[in-house]
Amino acid sequence: MWDKISKICLAAVVFMAAGSNIALAKNSVPEAAGIQAGNFVIHPGVDVSAGYDMRDETVDNEHSDGFVDVGVHLNTHLLDETTTKWDNSLEFKWRQFWGLGTADTSGGPNVRVSTAADIFRDRTFRIAPAASYYYVTDPEDDNLRKELDNHHVRAGVDFYIQPGAGAIFSQKFGYDLSGKLYPDRWDTSHLTHRLTSLTRWNFMPHTSMSLDVDFRIVSYIEDTHQLVKGGEFTGEYAENFTSYPIRVKYDLTGLLLSRLSYDLGLGYAYQSDSGDLAEHMFIMNARLRYDFTEDVGLFVEYKKDFDNYREYDYYKYHRVTLGFNALWFEHLQTDLSVGYGFFDIQGRKDSTSNLVNAEANIYYHFIPGFKLGAEYHLRYSTGSSDYTKNMFILSLAYEY
Repeated sequence: MWDKISKICLAAVVFMAAGSNIALAKNSVPEAAGIQAGNFVIHPGVDVSAGYDMRDETVDNEHSDGFVDVGVHLNTHLLDETTTKWDNSLEFKWRQFWGLGTADTSGGPNVRVSTAADIFRDRTFRIAPAASYYYVTDPEDDNLRKELDNHHVRAGVDFYIQPGAGAIFSQKFGYDLSGKLYPDRWDTSHLTHRLTSLTRWNFMPHTSMSLDVDFRIVSYIEDTHQLVKGGEFTGEYAENFTSYPIRVKYDLTGLLLSRLSYDLGLGYAYQSDSGDLAEHMFIMNARLRYDFTEDVGLFVEYKKDFDNYREYDYYKYHRVTLGFNALWFEHLQTDLSVGYGFFDIQGRKDSTSNLVNAEANIYYHFIPGFKLGAEYHLRYSTGSSDYTKNMFILSLAYEY
């Protein structure tokens, strides 16, 4: 049961990563007017959305459910961002569920607070601290139909060495400490120390290469993770369970033609843990994007990667994504993507699944800050995780 649940949840995580390409649209819409208070610009806003989820997991397990969100938010930024950038955000949202079966409650609040700064932006040495806190009440997963309190905290700082516009070299070092705390599931709660380094060299017009290093130490508050050997659970539990994912990646980006850009990446990922399980592989990505105009673009991307789910399950995946982004007449925004991939949970038998996903988003911006949106998400999985998932979302948002 738990093995099946973990596969289904993992498929959702991979699909979310696949869909994230939509957010890379080049087009943008004008900023809302805001309220000027000294050197700050304040943007209050309201958000309303409704979603409907239809899932067919097996012949005997079909269900439909949904949610309604009603929320308010307050965003601020500096009026003059030449030397210092400081963004703050406060959001409160109530999410009401229906069709959750035996769930303990039918709704709950979501609270998000964040602040981020970029200091000495016009200097060679810059510093960028950031902190955030999220409180989320959501179903734990699509099988259990049960709410789970999530407290997500993060604080960190990035240091930049950037000699100025047109410089051939730049360097970023970063450290952050984050935690995901689940009061009802302390065995899942964990803290993560993350160290990053990004070195970039610029050469020729619009061309650069970079070296990205990411190292993490993930420690669980309660060590109740059952070990897996030979694809089966051993019945033994790890003590002081900690995982150590690390990846090193080289990227080359630039222009092939005036409207055709590329991004090529090659790297190595390795992950070990205190349960004596270690996995590694070479990772790569290749992306081409053609911009018909400044606001209309088409891209295709291939990824071979290695990642972790719940920090202690490792999976390898291949994925191909085709996407289209456009902003029409400065008001109508459309984002489309379709992808195929497969993943394999390491250390487990018969854990390979094929994944197909499609997304279609459309937003109409009446005036800056006021938009109406409709989204459709399709998830189709075969293999060790077999299900079909359709989700529809309607949203209305206004920000002054």
